[in-house]
Amino acid sequence: MEVKGEISMRMVHCEDCGKRYDYDVDGFCPRCGAFNQPVWVRSGGTAAAAESPAAQQKRTGRLQRELGENLRQAEMAMGRLLKEQSHGRRLPGGDL
Repeated sequence: MEVKGEISMRMVHCEDCGKRYDYDVDGFCPRCGAFNQPVWVRSGGTAAAAESPAAQQKRTGRLQRELGENLRQAEMAMGRLLKEQSHGRRLPGGDL
């Protein structure tokens, strides 16, 4: 990734031990081995702004609703599967 003729280094601050290192040279922290993702840079050359607490809450709520819907669908599918299997053949030794 080049910016105005210079090579842009993606410096990363390790969240575990605090060491700063070049992500392009070391994919993991050279001190403790932790994986830390670099801060992504927008095309304008400025660091991406941190998500506001309100936006985080909105995204969290949306993800929780999606997770709840996925869980309901999985429970319904499992219920149908168990209902179908209860009328089918039994495995040997499965009689109680």
